Amino acid sequence: MPTILIKANPHVNLYVGWSSVVEAPVFVGTRAEAVRHFAGRGSEPVEQRLERADSTGTSALWGDPPYEGAWEDSGLIYMQQGILPRANLLALAQRYRDATTPYLDVADLLTPFEDEES
Repeated sequence: MPTILIKANPHVNLYVGWSSVVEAPVFVGTRAEAVRHFAGRGSEPVEQRLERADSTGTSALWGDPPYEGAWEDSGLIYMQQGILPRANLLALAQRYRDATTPYLDVADLLTPFEDEES
């Protein structure tokens, strides 16, 4: 599956390239940075993907609505560690943006999987 582009927050110029393979961001940046990074990648122009992310929260078009990463999506699986609630995506993106190490402890942003809550 391709990397989907998700707008971290409707009011913030920050986008996440979310990989369903690694279940985590593979890119975090502004709209201009996303245009440069994703130009020529994928089957449609990056500008169209970003416009869709601006209006719906995500560039995804597969599955049942709400599509993965949409404003009304409940959350994303994060590296098999738990569910990242959609409301916490901006905080995660900012941590990735500011990271000085490849490993981030984001457990405080995650909801445990149901079978782990007991």
